[in-house]
Amino acid sequence: MDTDGVVGPCIRSYERWLATGADPLHNLTHHLTSTTQETEAGIRRRMEAKWAEKGGTSDDVAKSVTNSLRRSAGTNYQSLVSYALAKEFIRRGSAWFVVHSVPPKFGNSLGIRFGPAPELSNEVEQSRSVEDQEASVVVKPDLDILIRNAGWLDTSSDAESALPEPVLLLSVKTSLADRAGAAARWKTYFDLVIKPCPNMDTEGCAYQQLGISLARDPNVTIVHGIITANIYKINSDEYFQEYGELRSNQARSNTFMFDLRYTTRNESIEVMAPGWDPLTELPLWLSEWSMLHSLPT
Repeated sequence: MDTDGVVGPCIRSYERWLATGADPLHNLTHHLTSTTQETEAGIRRRMEAKWAEKGGTSDDVAKSVTNSLRRSAGTNYQSLVSYALAKEFIRRGSAWFVVHSVPPKFGNSLGIRFGPAPELSNEVEQSRSVEDQEASVVVKPDLDILIRNAGWLDTSSDAESALPEPVLLLSVKTSLADRAGAAARWKTYFDLVIKPCPNMDTEGCAYQQLGISLARDPNVTIVHGIITANIYKINSDEYFQEYGELRSNQARSNTFMFDLRYTTRNESIEVMAPGWDPLTELPLWLSEWSMLHSLPT
């Protein structure tokens, strides 16, 4: 992990916390929010140097700092969560491991076709007319973190490889009101194409009208979870500062479809919303999932 970059203050705070013997997955939100000023100072130094070379003004620096700081919150949080999960898996000697960023090849294998075209083999795909190709589009999903099991990969050349690989996809968002909508759509898309209507061949089935299908056969069993720092309006609204947004109607409508829902903010029992768990519970779920698929924990 590059601790000299924008994510540096966040990771250094986390490492100091970890050195005290703390749970690697506990209250990760603290390291994101407590290092905002240090992160902003580092960004400002870089932007001042950048615009000094270009002959820019103080306004140029200010705009660049604002835009970079806004982008860095999301990327820093994803880096922190993936780093913390890796630390926890190493501590436990777990067979599960983190993939971040998700390799393009794997992301492409989960591509979804939108349009009227049916599922086709590669040979037929190559012979389709230009009109047919333009009638549909294949889109690669937005994936933040992928969790895989090394035990499965060790048996990938055996007969068991015919079975779908169990994978955990995690959408990692600093807040839900602004950022969970796209993740929710992809969760719904995956549900539609991986678990299609069993009566889709029946005349009049609404599923046929969706025009959505897997572009390829990734041969995976997907569980899709969401993780949030729960920091929406944390510095501008007393209610959200105390309770977060997990109980808001907008958050509920954007997250009810996920198989797993975790928060990294140090929520009390009174504040924790139904259906949500602290991220510290994820290793227990993975252990149970391992047993279900006869995989090492």
